[in-house]
Amino acid sequence: MNERLGKVVMAEGNLFRTPSFKGETIAETALECVFGYIDGAEDRGSISLVCRKWYVVDRFTRRQLTVSCCYTVSPSRLTQRFPALQTLKIKGKPRATMFHLVPDNWGGYAGPWIFEISVNCKCLHSLYLRRMIVTDDDLSVLAEERGHMMQTLRLDRCSGFSTAGLHVITKSCRNDSRDMGNQRSLGGSYCLNWLCF
Repeated sequence: MNERLGKVVMAEGNLFRTPSFKGETIAETALECVFGYIDGAEDRGSISLVCRKWYVVDRFTRRQLTVSCCYTVSPSRLTQRFPALQTLKIKGKPRATMFHLVPDNWGGYAGPWIFEISVNCKCLHSLYLRRMIVTDDDLSVLAEERGHMMQTLRLDRCSGFSTAGLHVITKSCRNDSRDMGNQRSLGGSYCLNWLCF
C-alpha cells in the first residue's frame, strides 16, 4: 500500500482510512482558498472540528452566520469567534410569538447584539434581525458605528422602533446601500414625510 494514502484501520466492524501526512501540513493560504468555497453552515461547522488549525482558519474566513436563537450564544462570544463576519442573521423570539403564545415582553432584545457588533464586527455590511425588539436608540448606535459600511438592513417582524429610528439609519447608511427592509414589523409613530423618491 502507498505510504501516502495511510493505513486501513478496523474499528467496530467498519473500515476507516487514516491519512498519513508524515509531518506535512496544508498551508493556511491553501486552506483559506478552499474554505472560501464552502458556504453551507453545517459543512463549515464540520470542517472546523477537524483540527485546531482548521478551527482557526474557519474563524477568520467565515463571512456569514445565522444565529437561530439570540440566547444560544452571547454576542461577545460570537464576535470573538468570528471577527470577520460580513453578513449576520439573528433570530430573537421563538416562532410561537406569531401566534400570541409568548408574552410580548418575553425578550429578544436587539440592544446587546447591536452594541457588540457595532464595536467589534468591523467588516459587517448586512444585518438581518427577525422577531426582535429594536429601539430607536439601537438603530442610532448602529447608524453611528456601522452606518458607513451598512448595505443591507432587514427588520422582519421586529417591534419597538419608530420612523424616527428608520430616518436616522437611512441618513447615515452608504449611498450604495442595496436593501433596507421593514417586513411585517410593528414600529411606533409612523410619519413618512422624510422619505424622498
